[in-house]
Amino acid sequence: EYLPPEVGPIIDVAQTETLSSIDGRVVLDARGDRVSLWTGEGSVWSVPLDERVSAILSNPNVHKVAFDLKEVMLKLRRRGLDITPPYDDPILMSYLLFPNRGKYELTDLVFDLMGQTVAPDEERTPWIDRLMKELSARVEQETPKPYHEIELPLSPVLVEMEMAGIRID
Repeated sequence: EYLPPEVGPIIDVAQTETLSSIDGRVVLDARGDRVSLWTGEGSVWSVPLDERVSAILSNPNVHKVAFDLKEVMLKLRRRGLDITPPYDDPILMSYLLFPNRGKYELTDLVFDLMGQTVAPDEERTPWIDRLMKELSARVEQETPKPYHEIELPLSPVLVEMEMAGIRID
């Protein structure tokens, strides 16, 4: 049986055009022309995906957590924005921990690991945060070197390759 959605995190989303400074850690989810940012407490900020978030994304003192980091980086790069380390990606963690999975969708991972469902229109940042907490300890025990030395550093390289493309004669 599916656990009802009300068992999951209930978070207020504040649609805003301005953003106050964030220190420490932030979970982000770039969807459409907005990005949701959540520090793990309080409301989720939903702000336009433009230079307003640049100070947070480029701050080396802010630890960024994004589900499917490569896609987030690609979306940001297309808008002239960059994300700098430190950052983490629960999808890369799940790829290393469960290499035989066919799909690594947030809804599937949340259901398989936590037995809970994510509604289609639900704010995803609290789920990304919970998934990160669920997987990070296991990665640090089972696959720390491949994660930190191969998978995470490879994300910006793959973005560069995708942005450059290839020339075929």
